Amino acid sequence: MGHHRRAGRAAAVTSSRVVSLVSRCEKLGLVYRQKGVADKRIIEVHLTPAGEKAVGKLARMHRDELLNLQGIFQVPGSRELLDEEEKNDTPKKRTGAARN
Repeated sequence: MGHHRRAGRAAAVTSSRVVSLVSRCEKLGLVYRQKGVADKRIIEVHLTPAGEKAVGKLARMHRDELLNLQGIFQVPGSRELLDEEEKNDTPKKRTGAARN
């Protein structure tokens, strides 16, 4: 089964939507396609350095948003997010965030 199908099934989207998303990301310089090493029928999708940077930024934003919701909702894994923030020693401004 191809990566597009596996990724699509995991995200509950169609294969054509995954291909469309990958194509848009490729045009933006965030990913590139490469034929599989073991199976040339498989097309692998890899992040470019710009893609790595974008994913890192999104991950930080998502982490910060989850921490902002702590106290309003029970956020699974919030302790790990707080531990990661302390380990990275990058204080973030949060409004209404409650630490457990």
